[in-house]
Amino acid sequence: MPATLDPYYWPLDGGSPPPEPPPAGHRVIGHDGTAYFVEVADGTISSVNPASPLDTCFVNTSEHHFLASLGAFSDRRAAMESSDLEVALDAVQSLRHELNRLDIACLGDRDHWWAVILDRYEDGLP
Repeated sequence: MPATLDPYYWPLDGGSPPPEPPPAGHRVIGHDGTAYFVEVADGTISSVNPASPLDTCFVNTSEHHFLASLGAFSDRRAAMESSDLEVALDAVQSLRHELNRLDIACLGDRDHWWAVILDRYEDGLP
C-alpha cells in the first residue's frame, strides 16, 4: 500500500488535513484533504466530511479491504492517467474488476467513494 495517493489519500500525519477536526467516536484511518476515512461501528470504512457530516460516503467493508483497494488503485493509477486512451480505459476497467474481486460492496452504489473515483476517471477520458 502506498504511503500517499495525492489527492485521494494521506495517512493522518501526511498532506493537508481537513480544516475541521475528525468526527468523535471513530477510529481515523487517514484523509483526502477534505474528508476523513474512518472506521464506523460495524467495521466498515466511510469517508466523512467534518464540515458537512451528512456528506458521508461508504468506502469499503473493512480496513483490510480499504488498504487492498488503495494498493490496487496505486498499481493502476499511472496507466489510468495515460494520454493513450486505450491504455487509460483498460486500466480503469482493470481497477473496476479488481475492486469487485477485492470488495464487491465498494462499487455497490453509484454514490460509494470508489464508484465516484472511477466515474471521475471515466468522465475525464475523451
